[in-house]
Amino acid sequence: MQTILSALRSILGEPAFYDAGTGYSGSWDYGLMIEYLVGALILMIVISSVFRFLMLLVKGKR
Repeated sequence: MQTILSALRSILGEPAFYDAGTGYSGSWDYGLMIEYLVGALILMIVISSVFRFLMLLVKGKR
């Protein structure tokens, strides 16, 4: 499982949503959260489509 997460991080990049800054309280970067989430969703859709295509090639039409 750790290798899957490291592979995803190598594709999507390291998530840095929280900036501690120099003050007492930090801030959340919501734009980066949305960008990371959309990138992860697109990656999952592409991976599932590839596996669906491979299953279609192996099994043929239903």
